[in-house]
Amino acid sequence: MKPKKRRVYFNQKQIDFVSAPQKIKTCIAGRGFGKSTLISLILLFMLRVMPRAKVFFSSTTLEQVKNSTLAPVLAKLAEMGIKEDVHFVIGKDPWSANSKCKWFKRPIAPVKKYDNVITFWNGFTVVILSAAKPDSQRGGSYDAGIVDEAAFVKRSFWEKVLLKMVRGNLYRFDTHMHHSIFILTSQPRKTEGRWVLEMEEKAASFPDDFYFMWASAKDNSVVLGDEWFKVQKATSSPLDYMIEVENVKLKKLPNGWYHRFDDRRHVYSGEKIVRTSEMLEVSFDFSGKFNCVSVWQEQDFVERCIDQFFLKDEGKIKQLVDALCKAYKPHGFKYVRLWGEPRGRDRNPIDEDIFTIIRKRFEHNGWAAEIMVPEGLATKDHKERFSFMESLMDEEDPRLPKLRIHESCANVIASIQGCDIKADYSKDKSMEKDESFPQENAPHFSDTADYYLWYKHAWRMNNQANQRAGSAMTM
Repeated sequence: MKPKKRRVYFNQKQIDFVSAPQKIKTCIAGRGFGKSTLISLILLFMLRVMPRAKVFFSSTTLEQVKNSTLAPVLAKLAEMGIKEDVHFVIGKDPWSANSKCKWFKRPIAPVKKYDNVITFWNGFTVVILSAAKPDSQRGGSYDAGIVDEAAFVKRSFWEKVLLKMVRGNLYRFDTHMHHSIFILTSQPRKTEGRWVLEMEEKAASFPDDFYFMWASAKDNSVVLGDEWFKVQKATSSPLDYMIEVENVKLKKLPNGWYHRFDDRRHVYSGEKIVRTSEMLEVSFDFSGKFNCVSVWQEQDFVERCIDQFFLKDEGKIKQLVDALCKAYKPHGFKYVRLWGEPRGRDRNPIDEDIFTIIRKRFEHNGWAAEIMVPEGLATKDHKERFSFMESLMDEEDPRLPKLRIHESCANVIASIQGCDIKADYSKDKSMEKDESFPQENAPHFSDTADYYLWYKHAWRMNNQANQRAGSAMTM
């Protein structure tokens, strides 16, 4: 009897990842990419080319694997015709007295306990490990390994335990799968998981040994369908959607212009905390085909960035103001102060300067507006602004306010995190000229932040009270 052929779909990036010949492979993928499907494909390849091998599968906790991770993996294996209690068993000794699987081949290196073990018919064995109990995992020897949810794995567990356990049976398997480690995760958002991002640098430096891949739900759109993306976008915060679904690379450059920015401190979630009886402050950046504005409110000496707006069409500054006014129509105290790029005050032989146009547009929408950027103001020395932002973000100088950016201002955050620095302390704005780069994540939004903070608060550093712009007003 010929084996029954089955058509099973895997997206191209899943196939590329498993097929890569490098020994250490890392995939940082957004939700919906199909990491569980990828795990099933890895297991399929391994059990075919490494019968009787023993590999580890590490995740955050044993409960996470058993209750969440395994189900979709096993479902995909079943789709491929590999079924539980027929072709493999979980948590059982296949050779026990009452087992129906005594015909299974034994692994080269048998395990002593089967509580957290998957055993396949050809002796291929998967041992499930928990990152929550690192000390209990030491001492094992495996032919390969899978590290799931690596963003939640501490560097010490990766370097001192998991990496050291892949060894042995050196000449038994003639396949690139042998001694491979597959690292799978969503984008790390906490310090403890940032070691995963270093794998990209290692792949660039040692391309024969390390493979690195960014992937997103869009790579799996054939499976997900358009409606899935619409629902996710409607039910997620902009920052979560950007990171968790689109997997936009939000990196904090170690030596970037905002290298003191810490999303654990400077980004807050939940309610935006807007005081409707107090004024708003807005800061603009003008860049031809891309104009943007961030919305701020100072509260008890805390500067909160509460919103963001942008338009990619040239000359649409009035529409940008209209969008902001529409969003804040319920705001009680309709008084706004205007900050931003100094060239917005430059005189125009054909029309009024940009800030005057903005002020009048706010008034058209029923707001009182005050321009806070003086005419003829030149941008201050880059190093001076850089040092000011360092001090403000350190939060050690009592003369300066604290900075808090709401997570919904995803592009403001991305702009800050990805802004590089030049030798003269100016910002590297090459991304603003790259038409393929999403301009909402280029340095534009970061400019709105430091224009606002610098021109409003820098006087405090030198006690130049005559230069102060004023403080929050209450109705």
